[in-house]
This record gives sequence, structure tokens and C-alpha cells, in this order.
Amino acid sequence: FAEEHAILGPWSWKGKWEESISLKDGIINKMGADHVVVAKGTGIENGNDLEMEEAIRVAKSADAVILAIGEHFNMSGEGGSRAFITIPGRQEELVNKILDLRKPTAVVLFNGRPLEIRELYNHAPAILEAWYPGTEGGNALADIIFGDINPTGKLTISFPYTVGQIPIYYNAFNTGRPNWTDNIHDRFSTHFIDIPNSPLLPFGYGLSYSKFYYSYINIDNKILTHDGIITVSVKIKNTSNVVGTEIVQLYIRDLTGSVVRPVKELKGFKRVTITPSEEQEVLFVITEDMLRFYNSRMEYISEKGKFVAMIGPNSKELQSVEFELI
Repeated sequence: FAEEHAILGPWSWKGKWEESISLKDGIINKMGADHVVVAKGTGIENGNDLEMEEAIRVAKSADAVILAIGEHFNMSGEGGSRAFITIPGRQEELVNKILDLRKPTAVVLFNGRPLEIRELYNHAPAILEAWYPGTEGGNALADIIFGDINPTGKLTISFPYTVGQIPIYYNAFNTGRPNWTDNIHDRFSTHFIDIPNSPLLPFGYGLSYSKFYYSYINIDNKILTHDGIITVSVKIKNTSNVVGTEIVQLYIRDLTGSVVRPVKELKGFKRVTITPSEEQEVLFVITEDMLRFYNSRMEYISEKGKFVAMIGPNSKELQSVEFELI
């Protein structure tokens, strides 16, 4: 994908691929052509040993390596289902051989769906999810790679640990015997015997060049009336030396609904920009209308009972507190 211009995705029928900025173009725009060497390495679905050997030779001579890999756009969209959602062709073989060189390496992933990337995630020093980034994709990716832009994006869909987990999503219903700890030895609970229940990367997940520390969640009142409000909050500190923007997420769970309710639902988020060593308090206001759902009679209502409010950087790393609607 280093020189690929078809990065608009499968639904851009009138997009002009020839006008898009490739990753190679974006990198050259940052540091000049004299400092950039490109090797194909392998095709998306095929490749040969000579291309692989050339890529390894080029990587050996480089100070740093950017691996641009992923899916052809025809593998996504209508009529683009795949039974095996690993990185196609010989690309993973190429990745492993390059990583064996122990060079500073970053992977840029072009794809139209969450992929099974467990081995890549465990071994690559850095992964930048590009999806199909559009006409200015190469310039945007170069801005992030060179640190001119500090990424803030969060995943809007979970990445599975393996394809056998699918469908997997954060707002699933509870089971009759939940397994909260991913304990594969707890025989009589809902679990796999060979993989964890949790996805590889949960909904809402995303890293940046900054590091954020979340204090414990606080609630100003544990009783909510139909015409009242309660406020939940956390303090977030930037513990790095880089200014960063964090997307703080609020989830709520209905513990006592008259019909089955999801284990959590995203109810709000806030973007906060925090300077190094600065601490900010982030507040969410919860009102009765945020607790409504369609009951068995298809009435959109809220019901009295217990709820859990959760705040965190993604749908897995959450702190929680209970409250009650009366």
C-alpha cells in the first residue's frame, strides 16, 4: 500500500483514485524524496520471493521502516464478505521477516473491516489504523507518523481476538452465566475454552502520543428523580510531555429493566485537550430521558430501578458507580 492510490474505499464510485495522495507521497512531502526508499514486498493477495527479498534488502539499509499493508478495497462493501479476516496473501510473512530485523518499525493498516490481527498486535511496535483514508490520506497519515498531529481517534467497532468470536460487540446482552474475568477454567459459565471472551481491541479503544491517568469516578447523588439530574465525573491527568486530546466516554447499564438490556450502552462522550502535567475534571450530567428504552409493549419509557454509570477511555477500561431512578 505504500504507493497505492486506490485508498478511497469500495463505495467511492465517483472518486478519482489518480488524484489521491499515497502514503509514499505523504512521506516525501514531509522529508523529501532523497530520504525515502520504497519496495513493494508483496501483493495484497499474492507475491513472489524476489519482491520479498528486495523489501528485506531495502529495510536492512533503512533507519526506520513503515509497513503499509491491508485489504484490497474490493474485499469490503457489498459482495465483499470474507470467511477468514486475517491480513490476506503473504503480507504477514513479510511483516514477520521485517520485524525480525529489529528496526524501528510502524505498521499502517488499510482495511474496510476489523481484521484478525492478534499476532501483528503482539509483535509490531506501533500500528496506525488508516481504514480507507480518502483523497488526502497520505498527507494525513504522514502528519501522524511524524508527530505533527497527535491522533485522537477511537474505534467505533471492536476488533475480534479471532474470527470465531464474531459477532462481538460491546453492547451485547448478558448471558445466564456470565464470565466476568475471562476465566477459561470456570466450566459452567459463558466462555470459550481456548480464547478469552473479550475482543482483542474493544469498542472505543485508541491510543495517542499522550498518556492519561483517570482518577476514581465520583457521583454527586445516587438518587435520580424523573425531573432531576445527577452528575458523574472523573479527573484526568496528562502524565506525558505531549499535549493531547482524550475522548472520555460515559456508559450506562440498566440492572433491573423489564426486558433484557445491554451490559453497557454509550450515553455520552467528551473531547478534552490537556497539556502536560495538567489535570482536568470531566463531568457528565445524567437525566431520566437517557435511561429510556422500548419495553415489551414497544413503549419508549424509563423504569424505576438500579443503574450503573461507567466512565473510561474505552468500553473495557471503565470505573463504575451505582445509582437509582425513583
